[in-house]
Amino acid sequence: SSSGTQQFVGDIIDADTQRGLLTVQVKNRFARGDALEIMTPGGNFRVTLDALENVKDGRAVDVAPGDGWV
Repeated sequence: SSSGTQQFVGDIIDADTQRGLLTVQVKNRFARGDALEIMTPGGNFRVTLDALENVKDGRAVDVAPGDGWV
């Protein structure tokens, strides 16, 4: 269980464990520097988003703008 205001921001659709990267199907906006809680069957993990890139071209971006973005 968690406290505070939370918003579902996306589904993890792939993981590159060698590079430590997750591919996310975005549902709601989030940005570099945001505190995120990754919910898994093995438990929840809190992280601060240090980097964000567009999956199509690998370009660094500051914001995942919302629904439909990967």
